[in-house]
Amino acid sequence: MGDSPTDSVFQRAWNNYLENELPKKKSKTNFIMAAEACSNDFTITPEVVNEAMKAAEVKHSERTSRRIVAHLSPVISVLRGYGAILEALASADPMPSALVWAGLKVIIDGLHRYQDLFETIKRSLETLSGQILRITQWQDLYSGDERMQELFYETYIHMIRFWARIDKECSRCSFTSRIRRAAATFSTSKLDNILSDMRTSIERIADQAQIVEANLSKSERRAAAKARADSSKFQKDVQLEQQAAKEHREAQKAIQALAEFDRVVQWLRAVDTQMETDFRRHKDIHERRIVGTCEWLRGDRTYNDWKDGSCSPSVLWIYAPPGAGKSYLCSTIVDSLQSDADESAVAFHFYDFQQMYSADDTLRLLGDQLLRYYWAQTKSIASELLALTQQNPYCQENICDVILFLVSALPKTFILLDGLDEGLSDSGWERSGVKVVLDFVIRLASDCPDKVRVWCSSQYRPYFNETLGGFTTINITDNAQQDVTRFLQAAIDKLDLDVGDQVPFLSNLVSRAGFNFLWASLMIEDLQERATSTATMQEMVYQDQLPTSLDDYYRAILNRIQAHHRSIACKIFSMVMFAKRPLRVEELSEAVGILQARDPSSLSTRDLPREKILLNLFAPLIEVKEREALDSTDKICYIFHSTVKDFILAHPDVLSSPSDPSVDLRISHCVPATACLLYLAQSKYAGLLTRDKVSGDWRDINGDSVDSVGHRFLFYTAKYWDKHLDDIDDASTCNNLRSRITSFIRSTNFRTCVQVQSLWVDSQFAVFNLRRMDGRSYLRRVFPSWFVDDDEGRALWEDYRRFLHDWKYFLSCQECAGNSTHTCKVLPCIGDLTRCWWSALGTSNFLAKYEGRFQSFSFQSDIAFEGPTMQTWEGVNVAQNEVFRLSVCGKATSSQSPQELNCDYWSFNSTEAPILRSRYIIHLTENSRDWKIYNNTPEDEKISKEMAPFLAFSNDFQTLRIGTQLYARRGENSFFAIQGAKATGTERHPAYVEEFARRDNIVILASRFRLNNRILEDTETTSDSDDCDDESDSDPEDDYESWSETSSIYSSSDEEQSNSQYDSDESNEGVYSVHHTSDSESDEVSDMGNDAGTVASDSESLDIETEAITGRAEEEEEYECDLGGDIEGETEDQKVYSHAWRTKFRKSKFHHTWASITIMDTSGTNEKTLFTFSRPISFKMYDSPPVIHPFHPLAVWPVGCGDVLFVDFVRDSHFVRRLRPSTYGTRQVFMKCCFSSCGKYLHIVTLEAKKASFWEYRHADRTPIKLAIVVLTFSLSSHKPSRAPPQLIHRVRVPVGTTTSLQPAKLPFTFTWRDDQVYVTCSSTILRVYRVQLFGCKPSSSTMSRPEGDGGLVKHQEPVLRPKKTMFLPESAKHGLVYYSPPTVENEAGKIIVSGGCQLKLRKRELGPENILDMLLFDGPATIFDLRTELRPTVGCYIREQDDLGGWGVCADDVENITEARNSGTLSRRLEKFDPSDDCDLEPYIY
Repeated sequence: MGDSPTDSVFQRAWNNYLENELPKKKSKTNFIMAAEACSNDFTITPEVVNEAMKAAEVKHSERTSRRIVAHLSPVISVLRGYGAILEALASADPMPSALVWAGLKVIIDGLHRYQDLFETIKRSLETLSGQILRITQWQDLYSGDERMQELFYETYIHMIRFWARIDKECSRCSFTSRIRRAAATFSTSKLDNILSDMRTSIERIADQAQIVEANLSKSERRAAAKARADSSKFQKDVQLEQQAAKEHREAQKAIQALAEFDRVVQWLRAVDTQMETDFRRHKDIHERRIVGTCEWLRGDRTYNDWKDGSCSPSVLWIYAPPGAGKSYLCSTIVDSLQSDADESAVAFHFYDFQQMYSADDTLRLLGDQLLRYYWAQTKSIASELLALTQQNPYCQENICDVILFLVSALPKTFILLDGLDEGLSDSGWERSGVKVVLDFVIRLASDCPDKVRVWCSSQYRPYFNETLGGFTTINITDNAQQDVTRFLQAAIDKLDLDVGDQVPFLSNLVSRAGFNFLWASLMIEDLQERATSTATMQEMVYQDQLPTSLDDYYRAILNRIQAHHRSIACKIFSMVMFAKRPLRVEELSEAVGILQARDPSSLSTRDLPREKILLNLFAPLIEVKEREALDSTDKICYIFHSTVKDFILAHPDVLSSPSDPSVDLRISHCVPATACLLYLAQSKYAGLLTRDKVSGDWRDINGDSVDSVGHRFLFYTAKYWDKHLDDIDDASTCNNLRSRITSFIRSTNFRTCVQVQSLWVDSQFAVFNLRRMDGRSYLRRVFPSWFVDDDEGRALWEDYRRFLHDWKYFLSCQECAGNSTHTCKVLPCIGDLTRCWWSALGTSNFLAKYEGRFQSFSFQSDIAFEGPTMQTWEGVNVAQNEVFRLSVCGKATSSQSPQELNCDYWSFNSTEAPILRSRYIIHLTENSRDWKIYNNTPEDEKISKEMAPFLAFSNDFQTLRIGTQLYARRGENSFFAIQGAKATGTERHPAYVEEFARRDNIVILASRFRLNNRILEDTETTSDSDDCDDESDSDPEDDYESWSETSSIYSSSDEEQSNSQYDSDESNEGVYSVHHTSDSESDEVSDMGNDAGTVASDSESLDIETEAITGRAEEEEEYECDLGGDIEGETEDQKVYSHAWRTKFRKSKFHHTWASITIMDTSGTNEKTLFTFSRPISFKMYDSPPVIHPFHPLAVWPVGCGDVLFVDFVRDSHFVRRLRPSTYGTRQVFMKCCFSSCGKYLHIVTLEAKKASFWEYRHADRTPIKLAIVVLTFSLSSHKPSRAPPQLIHRVRVPVGTTTSLQPAKLPFTFTWRDDQVYVTCSSTILRVYRVQLFGCKPSSSTMSRPEGDGGLVKHQEPVLRPKKTMFLPESAKHGLVYYSPPTVENEAGKIIVSGGCQLKLRKRELGPENILDMLLFDGPATIFDLRTELRPTVGCYIREQDDLGGWGVCADDVENITEARNSGTLSRRLEKFDPSDDCDLEPYIY
């Protein structure tokens, strides 16, 4: 039996025993057979063998001999103890009895050994079970070690020998044999040897296991050490990565937090100049304060109680007369609080009479300071704070909420307000911003007594006492005298007085000054300036040569001004006193220069006063402080103290000389007002500023840069000229200035002033939405309020406001708000006022005389019809250069129809202004019911948005629809009603016409809207409610009408090829393929619906939303048509739509939409109906009128849902073709059809709308609509044009941007048709016109009669072209329609017409001069109250395509490079910054 390589070690040992150790003579022993019997699957294991041996031993123990021995075991044990006695007896007695004793001893020993043998076997078997388990475990652990395998094999051999020995011992079962052996020499040494060999082998295995373990441990230690080293390196790398990631996260978190902090700072928008002024004033006081002064307050018990919060609420009012050092005291406390280590937040503000700020600005300033403390402590912005800053930043309550949050988040907050009295304006205490701020901080202190401390310092006033008197107060006059003494002592130390003279000298000055620092400083300055010696100084003090009051000091200082300098001093003090902001010395110099110039029309540098003279006249009442500017240091003029202003206001004639009363030296508001008017009226500003193309500098008409000397005062005057005039309250002075103001406004200098405001005055033309007041929009007021009181001033104001409403977007660049990173078309052209259409303002407008770049005009007449104008409609025919304006005058209302319409007929050419050719009256037929239908607004808002206007012109302007009646044009002077050309209806279904067409006597009336009594319930005097309910609830199938019974029949002999091509095109591409003019529809964004900063008009409120426009374009249509029937000459694959309508109509929310058309012949006395057609449609198309072929009896009408109806009205046959959208998920909004002049082609232009991607605009309030214009050209059959479907020969798709809504009544697109192009113009403030080719290959003029074949076709230009240059239009172009008419012959000018129709309506209340500004603008018709209205007229201009538009380009991006246009890399220009507190002098948006 050989060993298999897969045998276990025990199996090899077992096999080896069987082959080599088992005696040859013997067969298998009992234990072998027992082991084989106990094994499973013939697999013998040591456990199996050992268990078999244990079973054999148990079986052997049950034998008689074993049982006898077991019973004798106690006796044998006892006798075993007498073994020594028996041995002694046997040796002592030589007699035979000794043999007996010896034999007994042998028997006892033998029985004992017999008993021990089997006990040993039993114990050994039990012990071997545990050893086998150990060996098996070792074998599993060390199966790979060869030495261990040898030891295992050796041990198993010993085990088998042990089992064989046991088997042998058990085999000797005879008791007698055992007795014989017991009597003979009996030994268990063999068994003991075997057991000893096993123990030795097991010990060797254990020793070897230790060696193997040591080797393994060594390897493992090495591997572990290497792993630990690798792990350490990995951990270090991980730690480095984690640290880097942590640092990155912290950096990102810090960046995000900093961005959030900047966002909150921007939201607060604290005025930089205000913060700078506060901190500079605090710094100046700190530097000028005498050491030791103001220290008394720190030891004051009242102050410390306030500081510690012992008093509640913690509000402290410090009051004293002017000059007592309140500001110095406040500044000292600011330093003291900021130096404390308790991390308290300190926010302070010094009110200044020279710079007034609103309550909002002061609150923003305090909030900004608290925010910086909060940021310094947390380095993060809480989500609650971010949420607060998502609110309206111009709402005062929101600013207060932010401050309240900051106060709650900070451990302690000190708010210090100094000079409350200086913050009061002319409006008084109750309406002042000081009261608002004071009430708020007091409320803070009351609500948060443990966190907020409020400090207020001011002069004593009754209203302050009423508000603050109930809190903790300190009158500092007594303690201030101590500080005055220290101040005077420090000053006297520098006067070179003897030590003995200083004490009485100081005592005298202290008694004079008292607690007034201001008086003390003036005395010291007076002594230093006037005293020539110590004796003179003492004489001035002791002999009372010093003034006895502040007023006396100011009077004395001003009286010391020499007589020949008093005139200039009067101008200086007037300018500095009443300036709207602190003036720079250079500005003041030019202001004084223009006032004293010999020729004020031209300021010369020789007229400017010398700076040395100015500085000498300043001291000491006017201070000059330096402030760092962009590229220089500005010297700013400030009044020394508020008491100086109080003195001059009380004594304006202080510089006047009683001896010469003829010289006017009065310090008054007239001086700065006159300076501004004179400065702006200079001849160098008579023309517009021009921009140097190289340097980018703006220059006057003399070529001088406005940044040079001679223009320093320009920006200030442009901003504040009218505000200074507002300050004049003397009626006689105002009347004297009125003519000068009128002359300035009517001069060309005023236009330059507007240009300067546009360039350098921040937010001058911005629109303000004051939601917290009335939600209305406002513009900044421009003219002096008293100037518009009379008729002339009001007329000028209205003219200017008309200009402003049309061009404010261009003046202020509202598209990007001055952000140079925005791709704005206005920004590069800002300031170029020659682009404005001045003449389009109307001949009566004073601004119309200005010359511009373009020849503009207005369709406006100075002669008006009698009575107020109620409603107006306009028709613009650019093809024939004519404009119609029809209006309703009189007392027509929604229930009373007009009896006549007034009509103005204008014509224009390419060179001259429009001419009013005729004016006549159109008498209306009985159409009261029509007036109610079209003029009344139904309650259903969606229906009202879709209803047609009361009046409309046909495309050729030869037909006019008024209600449901058509009127034919007769020359230039009249329209007459066409007999029979009127829709008729029933009481249940009133007549309603949306669209129409006419060719000679053929008239088409069409509608996609079905009215019922529910819609007309407001127009009917009585109605049957049951009928209304029946109509509303009726099923569309109940109203289904019958179709024409005539099929479309044509021969296929000469049309088979073309029809096959058409059907192939339809099957492969879904009717037609498209040509994209750009890579992405989003390359261009339209202005529609996206104009920032403008006011929503009524037209915008009537827009159709996205869902209504796009509908369910991606779904199946609401109906399915099974179009069958056998047509002569038509194959199975060339079916055309026939009369066999089998429609499965599904109900929908659009079940009321029905398309119906009627074609009539009006040549006879009674009209004849030639064709009628009606069907339900799922989605309505808008402004898609029918067209009639110029020669053939063919009419084409877009029905809806992409279906186009072709009618042969002579044969009374029709077919319908489906014009599918160019892309998936879109639908057609409108479809314009036009036959070519030769009659061989049909052109169709569609506007497609598609919802934008949700994810692209998921954060927008409304999902926008992507718009595209699709232009298609079809070739008509040459033999059967009215019966054979046309063949598609050309298509172009033009993306035109996005919008959030469209107004169906006035879709913002117009079309101008030419033989080979169509001009698509969009309503926008920038001319957006597309010149789209109508043919892929343009038919040549010589082959227009036979376009078939390639011989008569020539290549055309690119499919879509646009102007290369930017052309700006009036803002009315955004709400009205824009028409572009290209030149028809060479060297002819093109025309741009912007339709009017906007009505200006006043509120229904009596308006006087004080509230004449409360007028509102509404687009379209409006109900008139008891006040007059005005119309915005249609305007236009002539252009040269090459010069003005730059020619036509291949869809080029016409946005100019902003960075180059704005001189990127140069320092920004100085701007007159917008100051909300001072510049929000507003008036209603519309007059």
